[in-house]
This record gives sequence, structure tokens and C-alpha cells, in this order.
Amino acid sequence: MNKSDLLNGFFEENNWSEIISEWESFDVLIGDEELAQYGGVDKSILPIYAGNPFNEALPGILSEHQFITRAAYLPEPHEIWLNGEILSVEKRIQLVGTIRDFYYPLSQDIDLESRFSSAIRHGYRNRKDPLSGPGRQLYNALGNNKEKVRKFFSTSAVQGFVYLGVSGTGKTYTVEAILALYTQVIIHSNFKGRNFTRIQIVWLKIDCAYDGSVTGLCQNIFAAFDNALGGNSNYAEMYISKNVQQMLNNIIRLCFRHGVGVIVIDEIQRLQNAYGKSGELVEFLVELINHMIPIVLIGTPRAKPYLFDKVPVWRRGISQGPPYREHPINDAEWEVFCNALWQYQYTITNTSLTKPIIDRLYYESAGIYDIAVKLFMLSQIRAMRIGGKEILSENLLKSVSRDVLVDAQDMLKAIRDRDYEKLEREYEDAQIIEDINKQIDKYFVIRQIDEKMSSRNSSYSRIGIDEKRGTVKKSQRVEEVLTKQLNFVIPTVATLPEIVKRAMRHQVSPHDALQNSGFIKNISEFLD
Repeated sequence: MNKSDLLNGFFEENNWSEIISEWESFDVLIGDEELAQYGGVDKSILPIYAGNPFNEALPGILSEHQFITRAAYLPEPHEIWLNGEILSVEKRIQLVGTIRDFYYPLSQDIDLESRFSSAIRHGYRNRKDPLSGPGRQLYNALGNNKEKVRKFFSTSAVQGFVYLGVSGTGKTYTVEAILALYTQVIIHSNFKGRNFTRIQIVWLKIDCAYDGSVTGLCQNIFAAFDNALGGNSNYAEMYISKNVQQMLNNIIRLCFRHGVGVIVIDEIQRLQNAYGKSGELVEFLVELINHMIPIVLIGTPRAKPYLFDKVPVWRRGISQGPPYREHPINDAEWEVFCNALWQYQYTITNTSLTKPIIDRLYYESAGIYDIAVKLFMLSQIRAMRIGGKEILSENLLKSVSRDVLVDAQDMLKAIRDRDYEKLEREYEDAQIIEDINKQIDKYFVIRQIDEKMSSRNSSYSRIGIDEKRGTVKKSQRVEEVLTKQLNFVIPTVATLPEIVKRAMRHQVSPHDALQNSGFIKNISEFLD
């Protein structure tokens, strides 16, 4: 029987009776599916996980090196010379576009992967053997006798956690990269000689509803089930109702029926939009946790008062690791990040990465990785448009930051000062990140360049991720500045007055224009 037959047959009427008797009884990330494979060289099973088909079907536990190798997205560097001639500015700008999703896992990401691995595996372990009697008894007890449920399992053993951090520090990207390491849907038919017809869903990732409501969250969860199962189910239509308790019971049943390993809920700070009813959603999530379903909440510090300050159960999750993603500091790890990024230069001059440049990139990006990558991209584009030697200097980074992030300087200062109270009080989450992304997108639209360059390694795929980003208002000032700079190109032969005049007309620093034309040099070029 092939995979398609198993998947379709699972939802036929005659199979439901078997499944029910054995157990007694929609912003969505979508992943891959595969037939269950147990054991193997890369799947050495710890004794504590042995005998559980859900755990034995998971990939092996990764070492730090394996995680970095498999999760990193380091696009293949491209040559800027072809047949003895340098590629045109337009073509090299397309190469710059391949840097957009650059990702290099760092120490916090390694720790986060370990926490996910533990949450999923211990979650399955604590639910006992799904083939055994206790599993059926638990399913039978759902919604009827909660004390009976709790006598089988200790809620203190649940492995969910909360992970909060400032927008742009890589929370969501890292979480999606980690989830991509796990096949989302695993189809079981036989486990060690025993009939075991199950469709296991290792993870579900959804966004908290915009209004922070329980109903909205339930709709997203049911939609996530349907999407994971490829449209072969219709849970959203079957189970969405006005009765919250009924929806809760149905979600719990589905989680046990499909062996859900973890539910990741992003944008949890939207609890603040619940207009006095945030407690209802928090209590709903606690109920899921009490039924041994690991829940991971991702968001910004705005969610803190709705979680830790009110519900002790979330504070238990601190034992799994720090609840906050630490803001990057300008240390050796930041230097590692910059060195990995700096190899993707497509300017005529391959500028050496110096400590002053590392410091400037940190300052202008406020240590936010996503902003640093985008500034690196835009600085290359600016250097290409200016012409000349196309040198990536400290002043160029500063100039691009002041122009493109003109409306965000006060916010970036608050980030540098770690003034989180001001950030929470005055700024919308992710506003600056979305603005930068939109400006880069707008650039390529304005140029109307149709050439498409491959921006992913064949060995790495984010398994069909369909990212949905919230729309934000555009900064008119940023658009105007960028549009003017698009047409700023210094002729190959130009006098000093012509360069300065042209720079002023296009709101580019005369110093940057002269430096990138080769008239101003760094003193380090003349020192041994």
C-alpha cells in the first residue's frame, strides 16, 4: 500500500471505527510527509523513548554541529565575472537579492533546538504508549473526568515553554528552521509486527489570532490540521462552533488521534488585543498543557504581563531555559555572524571586513540580525549605483542607515539603550523590519528586472513554508529617498564638482560619493 492510499484510506468510514475503538472514542506553516521509518543509523533511540512509535519515527537527536549544518541557509556565492567581463550592475543587484534569507545559527539557536527536541520527545513519552490501554482510557476520559486524566500523567512533566524577544532578532525564522528539521506528517501502518494505523503530526505552527480571541485561535488550529493533512480532512468545518469547551475537547482529541508532538503559537503578544479577555485565551492554553500537549509560545516582551504575571503554569516553563531571547551583543559571536555574511560581496572591490566595520554594522542595526543583513544588501546596491570602486565603508553603512531607516532612528536608539519600556509604549512590533523588506521588494519592482537567480541550496529547503507576514503602513519618506537614489549613477569619468553636484541632487553624502569613486581613501590602505 503506498502513501497516498494510506492517507486517503485513513479518512474512509471503515477506518474511523478501528481508530475510534482503539482510542475509545487555519497563518499556518506546512511541512513534508513521509512513511514511518523506525530505527536506523541516524535514529539511535534512547531507552527512555524506545517502544513508542511516535518517538521512534522521529529523526535522530542532533549534535550542535549537525544542527548548524542542516539548519543554516548559506546561499552559494556567485562570481561577478563572466567571460573575462564583470557583470552589469543590474545583474549583480540580482545576486545581492540572494542574500535576503541568509541565516547562520548561533548559540541561542542551538539551545532553542535542544528545547524543541526535548519538548517533542518528552511529550510523547509522557503520553505513554499509544498502543496500550492507558491511551484508550485517557481518550475516553477527555471532557468527562479530568481527574482521571491527571492520574495517568503529571502536568509538571509537560515540556512546553515561552520564548519572547524583540522583533527582528530571529525568533520566528529560527523556530521555522528548527521545525523544518522534522517531517511534519508521518504515516504509520505497522509497528514491530503490530497493526498501527496512524497519521502522526509532529508539529503545528500557527499565529495567534489578531484579536487575541479563543475562537480565532481554535479556527487557526483546525485549519493547521487540515493543511497538514493535505485537504483530506475537514476539521475546520466539522468542529468550529460557538462552544469553546466543545472546541477545546475536539482539539485535544485531534492531538491524541494524530500524535501531535508540539503546537507552536507565534505572535502571542496579540493577547493585548483581546480587550480585557486575554485571560480566556491563557486559560484555554493551560487546559491544553494540562492534557499533556506541549505548547510553545513565541512573541515579543509585550506578552509578558499576560503570561508570567498572571499564570504560574508558564513560569514552570522557565525550567526548560530562559524565557527571553537575549539581544545580541557586539562580541565574538557577532563577529562570526559578520564574517559569514561578508563573503557575499558582489561589488567590484572586495572590501576587507575590519573591526570598525563590524562595530558600525552592529551600531546601525542595533544588533538586530535581520536589519544587519538588509543594510549589507542595500549598502552594496548603493555602492553599485554610485559607481567607481564600489567600496563598502563605514560611512556608506551609516549613510544608508540614515536614509533608509530615517523614521526608525529613535526606535533603534531605544533598542541600543535596552529601553524596553519605551519600545513597548511607543512602537509597533516588527514595524521597522517590515519597512525594510518592503523597500527592498519595491526596489526590484521599480527596476523591473526579470532575471531570476536561484537563492537556495538544493540540499536545504524550508519544506514548503508559506510565510504570511502582516501588512504595515509604508514610510513615505523612505520610499521617496530610495526612489531618488535608484537613478543615482556617477559616470565612469566625472570631475569632483560633477560628483558632488550629482550626489547632492540625489540626497547622497558627497563624502560617500567621493569615497566610492575612489577620490577618498582609507588611511589603512597606506599603512603596513
